[in-house]
Amino acid sequence: MQRHHGSTAGWLTRGVALMALVALSACGGAATPAATTAPTAAARTTAAATTAAAATSAAPATVTVKGSISKLADAGKSVTVKTSDGKETVYEISSSRTVLKDERPGGTVKTREDLKVGMLVTVVGPPNGGEATAFTVTG
Repeated sequence: MQRHHGSTAGWLTRGVALMALVALSACGGAATPAATTAPTAAARTTAAATTAAAATSAAPATVTVKGSISKLADAGKSVTVKTSDGKETVYEISSSRTVLKDERPGGTVKTREDLKVGMLVTVVGPPNGGEATAFTVTG
């Protein structure tokens, strides 16, 4: 008498399922149906809307401002930069965090104390003033 154990495809399917369970138990994992781990369409839509709203409402972290130094205070720690449209913005220059460069031929600005009113500058920093990331003398 011969016993019939089913088709080869059935054995293969059961073997793959058994190997998956062995792998999960070996790593301490638990079998979770895929339907419970995938985000729902509503969750994806909400996440996308939240990300889009945050991107449009947030101001840029830094801007590049070109202008001239109109005022200096506290030995160059506080510098007011006036742009061509007349807007003045106050930037703080940190001796350790702000990159200070002089791109003029034979430039003499090595520290913030070397800055002078009237110098042309390019500043990278917060849009409404604050601590500058980079401060470059251009003229």
